[in-house]
Amino acid sequence: RQRGGVTTSGMAGSLGYYVNLNGQDSKGWREHSANKKQSAALKLVYAVDEASMLDFRVDYLFSDVELMGSIDKADFDKNWRQDYNTFTYVLIRKTTPSLSYTRTVGTGGELKLAVLARDINHEVIPHYMFRYNSVTRRYTGIMNRIGGTDIDAQAQFKQDFTPLRSKIVAGVDAQKGSSTVDTYNINITRDAVTKKYTSFAYAGISSSYDVGTDVTSPYALFEVSPLENVRFSVGGRRDAVSYDVTDNLGLGRGGSKDFSKTTAKAGVTVDLSKQVNLYGGYSQGFVAPTSSQLFSGRGANLSLEAEKADNYEVGVRTAFLN
Repeated sequence: RQRGGVTTSGMAGSLGYYVNLNGQDSKGWREHSANKKQSAALKLVYAVDEASMLDFRVDYLFSDVELMGSIDKADFDKNWRQDYNTFTYVLIRKTTPSLSYTRTVGTGGELKLAVLARDINHEVIPHYMFRYNSVTRRYTGIMNRIGGTDIDAQAQFKQDFTPLRSKIVAGVDAQKGSSTVDTYNINITRDAVTKKYTSFAYAGISSSYDVGTDVTSPYALFEVSPLENVRFSVGGRRDAVSYDVTDNLGLGRGGSKDFSKTTAKAGVTVDLSKQVNLYGGYSQGFVAPTSSQLFSGRGANLSLEAEKADNYEVGVRTAFLN
């Protein structure tokens, strides 16, 4: 394994900086187990004035991982390091810039605005999709390619109050994304003696989708302590998720789908001592299906509904040796 990196940080007046570069090139004990990874991060923090701050960051990741598969017992007993695969892999390139602005407002208030962008390219040849076609007498598989960008915007305001140590948090998260998902059929050559999958050739595209995603989530939370050792919290959130999928091959698998729900939560904690407290709470959950589960993935089902849950919890927390 080879690994190296460089990190530096410092201040230049009102500007703080942080730079990190890392690289890794490793190989496992078995054949076809290499892992290459390169990453870089730059962070700049600028104090605009005594009450506000700007924070800029950009991250880059490159990852190339070879995918090992299983072998039969006879070959394992001969040489457990061997692998039948020679070209299965996962390749990822991702760039993530972000910018945030934080400002103190009055006494006990804080405003935070942030925007983040992601650009990602993902490519994979999965060994678990290899199949033998008894009619054509060929081994086949697939290659998936996903490329897209999305932008997240966040706005949040927090206010602490002296009476009853109360607190209000309110904000909204919004995301807009677009991506292209392509799946290619591949014909695979296998060595009958070694059982290794030695090469592949493209056999045409089987599916291609353009996916648009919109997510909006406003929320609010209120906390209060009517007694010194008791804390109540109550909050709510509204999630709205929309997908717009275009089937580029005209196979009739595209369409639109919308999901939305308002969820609530409430909780209480009671401090019995410095080391022991009781807690209880109720919360609702909501998870919308992904676009691949609805449209483009294996076994996609447009009739899927969002997951909904009611969660209850009660318990005792304690700290030892404190």
